[in-house]
This record gives sequence, C-alpha cells and structure tokens, in this order.
Amino acid sequence: MKIIHITDMHFGPYQWFGNNDLLLDRLNSFDADLIFNTGDMTTDSLEDEYQQAGEFLNKLECKNIVSIMGNHDKFSKRSGDFFRKYIYDGKFIEPKNISKLEKPNIYIDKNTSTLDNYLYDLNFVREFDIKGEKILVLGLDTCVLNCHYGLIEEEILHSLADIIKSTQHDRIFTLTHHSILSGDENALSNSKRVTDFILEHNIEANFCGHTHELDMVEVRDIMLNKTYRQFMSGTMSSRTTSTSATSTEANMYCTYENLGTSDEKITIIRMHPDGDDIRFEETVIT
Repeated sequence: MKIIHITDMHFGPYQWFGNNDLLLDRLNSFDADLIFNTGDMTTDSLEDEYQQAGEFLNKLECKNIVSIMGNHDKFSKRSGDFFRKYIYDGKFIEPKNISKLEKPNIYIDKNTSTLDNYLYDLNFVREFDIKGEKILVLGLDTCVLNCHYGLIEEEILHSLADIIKSTQHDRIFTLTHHSILSGDENALSNSKRVTDFILEHNIEANFCGHTHELDMVEVRDIMLNKTYRQFMSGTMSSRTTSTSATSTEANMYCTYENLGTSDEKITIIRMHPDGDDIRFEETVIT
C-alpha cells in the first residue's frame, strides 16, 4: 500500500510561489493508493479558495483521496457548504446524543441562517479495499468555528465507536488537523481523550498537520501494552514558510510505502521553489 500525506496548502493569500503543475506531476508520479489531506486547504474559508483547492485535488490521479477540514477552513458559516461543494459530500456522522453536546456550533440554527446544511461538525468514516486489505479511515473534525484551537466532541467519538465495532476491517487510520500528541499554543484541548479512543480501538496511526512542522512519533501505553504512531507533516505549499527554513519547517509532503511492515519506507519530500522550477529534496526513512 502506498500513501501520500499532504496538509496545509493554504490556497489564498498564504499560497506559495511554487509551480503547482510541477508539484502535481511529482505527486502523480508516486501512483498512490491513498492520499490523506489533513486540512487548512484555504486561508480564509472563502469560496474561491475552496474552489482552487478542489481543482488541485481533482488533478491528483488517485481515486482514493480523503480530505478533512482545518481551522483555516472553518472561519465562515458557509465553510460546511463549501467543503461539501468542492471537496467531499459524503455521509457525515451525527452525534450520538445531542443533549450532551459540549463543542460549540455543531449545528447552525436553521431559524437564523439560510445554509444548505446545518450539521457543521464534519466527521466521517470511509472504507477502502487496498490490495486485499479492508481499510477504515476516520476523518475527525478537530476544528471549532472561528477558532484556532482544537476539540473533538465526545458524542462524535461515541458514534464512531459504534461504527467501528459494526464494520469488518483489517486496519484503521485516523486523520486530524490538530496533533494529538504534540502541538503549539493552539492545540487540541482534549488530546488525552482522543488518545484513549485510538488505543481502545486499535487504531494504527494518526495523520495530522496544523503546526507546519514535521514530527513523527510512536507512543506505547505501558499499562495497556498498546502502541500507535502519529505522522505530522509540515505545510505542503504555504508562503508563510521561508525557503531557508529548517528541515522540520520547509514546504513538504510525505509518502509511505508498506506502512507497518518489515519493508516500510517513509520518504519526506522537501520542496524549494526556484522561479518556475522546484528543487525536490528527498529524505528516506526505512
């Protein structure tokens, strides 16, 4: 199985000076089975930014692209409609018990707005058959309307748990925008609860973004004797990242081959725009 992880493209005023056509050629040359896009596709949640992000994603030659929202994608009450229109319009998970909701703005009041859709927390489960393995990918919406910090609704986790228990699968991955294990001043506020959820359901790895820095870690719960890994990539194409940035902060994306096997190969592809050209720099971890 071959996976590409991209994140934090920031279409709009934060979008980089690089040649996106060359970037697409490079991404498509990998022939990925799955592409994980962990949010912040836009800068200000504007419709034209969502449209640009959607056009970019549609040029990726992979039929299995999974995208989630980032905090920058949720700065507008229209964000949910734009996400459905340009990125993904699948079945989204309803909270298990709406009387116990704690996260603000999971539902937008129908009496005060004219949105097409009023469920604003866009969590989902997608199933894939990759080379004979049944893969579950959980897209977790860690974002709060008009906020930078992250929070996952407890009642969403309860709903997801029911789906996991009733679905046949070989492997599970989660996608979050905010990091579960490490972060910045705008971190995921209930990361311990999400870690417990991941360990309980034997989720293999989490993929995330948000900080614009590279971080790959493995955690073992000594009491439960369970492990999982988190792969946080730096931003793929943000102008906020200097071409002279350190190795953990450069524009980049990551690829994963045979993840979790003895033949595992992780490649970090850093990108340095040079006029109409891009210099690609690879670091391989085996």
